Amino acid sequence: MYRVFPTDAERSALWEARMRMSSAATFCHLYHCSLKFLNFLKKVFDITGII
Repeated sequence: MYRVFPTDAERSALWEARMRMSSAATFCHLYHCSLKFLNFLKKVFDITGII
């Protein structure tokens, strides 16, 4: 007999995997944004000659 609907255990495992993926993607996004921001600050400081 083929089951169409997933069991509760399968559903929670899928949800957990999805949450883990989204949190990893969010972390990577924030990391890249902060790197871009730091590079921007570095350019600004190089232009103004503070550092």
